[in-house]
Amino acid sequence: MNEEENKTVNDETSSSKAVSPEDERKIKYDNLYAKFLSELNTDPKYKVFFDKYTPNGAGAFKDRFAHRKTLYTLHGDYDLQSEDDMASRYYDIASEKIWEIQQRKLFDMQCNWRAEQIKIPEIVIGHSFVTWGEHIKSCPFLSPITPEEFEMYMSFIQMSPYEDIFDPVEDWQDYEGYKDWNSNWDRYDCDAPEIPGWYQFYESRTGMGALYLLPDIRGDKEDFYISLRRTKREQEFEEKNHEKPEYKTNELPLLFFNEENILKFMEKFENPELIYYEETYKKYEDIEQDEELKEAILILQTADETVDVEDNVHWRRGIIQAANEYTKKRLIEELPKAYADYLLRIKNGIPFNEGEETLRDKWHFDIDKMIKNNILDGRKINGEPEDFNF
Repeated sequence: MNEEENKTVNDETSSSKAVSPEDERKIKYDNLYAKFLSELNTDPKYKVFFDKYTPNGAGAFKDRFAHRKTLYTLHGDYDLQSEDDMASRYYDIASEKIWEIQQRKLFDMQCNWRAEQIKIPEIVIGHSFVTWGEHIKSCPFLSPITPEEFEMYMSFIQMSPYEDIFDPVEDWQDYEGYKDWNSNWDRYDCDAPEIPGWYQFYESRTGMGALYLLPDIRGDKEDFYISLRRTKREQEFEEKNHEKPEYKTNELPLLFFNEENILKFMEKFENPELIYYEETYKKYEDIEQDEELKEAILILQTADETVDVEDNVHWRRGIIQAANEYTKKRLIEELPKAYADYLLRIKNGIPFNEGEETLRDKWHFDIDKMIKNNILDGRKINGEPEDFNF
């Protein structure tokens, strides 16, 4: 949108600050549409062109062209930006993925720290590994990624299926979860999160899966002090509130608005027809909101080469599989570039993320502080010094 058109939109909507975003978009559309249609009807430069056609045909053309020009004007900048974003998409993915190397190094340190095999000046409680995992780019005690570490990670990407590479990981430092999953032989009946594909590949190459066998000495000590503090607080709360009526009310279970409770409520109070309507609505809602398919189509549409879609009984799966393979191919191409830029930033001391002082305001550090206070309270209750020398 040029400066004059921007001014027109801003001037004509400046008095509409209280309207909803949807209404504001409609106002912008209406104003621009009226402006463009007026130009088509009155500007002499268009007259010679339209005089060659019937008035009805010219009028319909003007109407539709004004609509099209309005949409282009309103959304053109956004669409160009989206195209630029897609062009840099794979480099951006690669730049984030290489930090998984550091996540595994941090996890190895956590296993050894919990077993009291090593000390880390910046770590006094186990949860701090989770905190630094969330802010891995700013972790102050990890060594830079070596060429050997990067080559192993590249081998993982090249040799692994798309699902192992891009399976979402909620917490890279989930010590207890991964330890439980590793020790559970019946993986189909295990509630613990599966160990990430990169971790499994790394362990198969290095033998570092043996770290799961180390005892959690430090974690057990922390749990002991936290349990002392929790027990005392529960006793104090019981003594203070056990006679209050609202305390007895709080013993009732919470009612969560989830699919199970919604269905239970509908079966009890609504007629079967409504339940059928609800099931039908959800089915078509899932189709409309098929974000995975939309993303796959966008990837293939913006690919810089022809991507074949293999024969597949399920057409949806075939499209998604083609997009996944293309994404993996582009990731392999971009990872060396991302690593080279990583090394350049390391060499020149350019930070990757916000500084440590800014990080202190983040909520993970607040959780750290709360856990530390709970442990110190437990130490005090047990008649021990209020420090972390245990």
